Amino acid sequence: MNTCRRGDGEMAAIASDPNASARRDHIASQQLDALFGAVLVGVAGAAFGAWVVIYLLVLRHAVGAAPGYSWASYISLCAVLHALLSLARWLRRPTEEEWRPWAVFFTIVCLLEGLGWGVMPVMVATSGDFTYEMVSLTVSLTIITASITAFSPYFPAFSAFFFPSTLPYFVWAASIPNVEHRATTSLMLIFIIAIFQLAWISSRRFRRMLLLQIEKDEQVRLAAVANSRLSTFLAMASHELRTPAQDLSNRAATLASNPTLAGNAQRDAEDIYQRSQVINEMFGAMLNLSLLDAGKKTPNKRDLALGPMLQAIRDDCLRDAEKKGLKLHLAPTSAAVYSDGPILSVIVSNLVRNAIRYTQQGKVLIGVRINRQSQTVTIQVLDTGPGIKPEDQGQIFGAFYQVGAATTGTAQGAGLGLTIVQRFAALLDARLSVRSKVGRGSLFEVSVPLSVNPIPREAEGIDARLQVSRFIAFVDDDDAIVESTTALLQSWGHRVLSATSGDAIVLALGTEALRPDLIISDYQLRDDENGIEVIERLRSEYNEEIPALLLTGDSTAATLAHAQAAGVPLLQSPAPDKSLRAAVSGLTGKRPDISAGRGNDQIKPA
Repeated sequence: MNTCRRGDGEMAAIASDPNASARRDHIASQQLDALFGAVLVGVAGAAFGAWVVIYLLVLRHAVGAAPGYSWASYISLCAVLHALLSLARWLRRPTEEEWRPWAVFFTIVCLLEGLGWGVMPVMVATSGDFTYEMVSLTVSLTIITASITAFSPYFPAFSAFFFPSTLPYFVWAASIPNVEHRATTSLMLIFIIAIFQLAWISSRRFRRMLLLQIEKDEQVRLAAVANSRLSTFLAMASHELRTPAQDLSNRAATLASNPTLAGNAQRDAEDIYQRSQVINEMFGAMLNLSLLDAGKKTPNKRDLALGPMLQAIRDDCLRDAEKKGLKLHLAPTSAAVYSDGPILSVIVSNLVRNAIRYTQQGKVLIGVRINRQSQTVTIQVLDTGPGIKPEDQGQIFGAFYQVGAATTGTAQGAGLGLTIVQRFAALLDARLSVRSKVGRGSLFEVSVPLSVNPIPREAEGIDARLQVSRFIAFVDDDDAIVESTTALLQSWGHRVLSATSGDAIVLALGTEALRPDLIISDYQLRDDENGIEVIERLRSEYNEEIPALLLTGDSTAATLAHAQAAGVPLLQSPAPDKSLRAAVSGLTGKRPDISAGRGNDQIKPA
């Protein structure tokens, strides 16, 4: 009864729903789908059973051959009508709003079939043999019971079959004044009440299941809408936060490299720079995790030389190590691996930075071990830090988990570095392990496949041209970013021409005798203009494939896909100055393998 009351409450809720009509149509259409989906097997089995029973009854002279076979033919005709109706509905494929005619036709056929099964026990009972009467009644009641499964999803159809199939014998038996038929009448009454109640409950439960499915689908739809809106909001909020963060990073890097500063001013500039790098690391870490969670980060494996990549990581981390009085050693290697360069670089860089963060004295060593038998290369990061307790080693890769106090003289990160290492290692199918002794230090290892192909010589080292001053065209619609990025690039010895739009940069370059060596542009500019359009426009102006880089805080999937399709590397802001410098050097040096992504930067090679 609770089921019925819940169903009544749901019906009232549907009635008050402004979309009640559409919802009712949807429910009724689903009920008919269930009916037509189950009816063919049921009626075919019933028709077969009808012929078997009648054959036996005729054989035993319990019923005449003519009326018996006519009845079986009638039941078979009803089964054919069900089949034709199902075929017509399948061919017509009606909309949900067109459910009513099909429900009426189905109910009429059920009524006709119910009359057939109701007549059969009465027809046999008139022969006077109570045994065969009970046999025919048992068969009829079995079919009626089975109809709960076939017809109860749409209760009017069940009712149209149920009452004509039960009431004829019940009325006939009640009119016979003997003990046997009085008992049969009583049992039939109990049967009619019980089966009707069971069918009613089954129908209500089926309807409730449909209502729950509708609610679930609606919740999924609302969740998808909410997720889409949240993603849009986070992308916009991220862009708004990244812009000032990038501006801060650029100005801090420019200020820290100013040779005219001394004393307290120099120390303050260094502190500001270090804190800006912490912000960059946190942004990069959260971006990497969000890309992994969204399934947007996929590896692009190829053969690459480890030496240049490890050297670049060592150079990036050397300043942090020297500030703490640590030695940072890199064992020379000529090993080559088959992996994704930028992702592997993030893994190793995070391991090295983590080692420096937790090591207070001594050294950090980056080494490589080649196993020819297993065809793997193991990159090792060894430190002389405090070590990790055995009970902590299983938790260090958890998000926001930090062992002890990592004192580096600067603000700490978010505790996401090793989480990213583990997730990226899984993405590369790389084996990650850690061994540690408290008071002696830790050894982190990541194993990747050994490359079986020779690496071109030009990809093994850094071209001397990378340090040459370049002519850079920079476009961003934020005046503060234009000012700080221009100053940063100029502090590295480059000549920079900046503008806030595509038209402005084309106009400015019109007065220049040389074409730019590199184009750097924000992705989202004013008036629905984007950086890829600006890059393609400038390339078209010079009729040359000028190296280009997108520097943007827009991390939406559409932007990443657009950049990849256009073949333009993308650096997510706020980008550390080392990452930007490496990207500029790599692109203007025309290296075949651009792997500027180090630390927590997000270079996306095309």
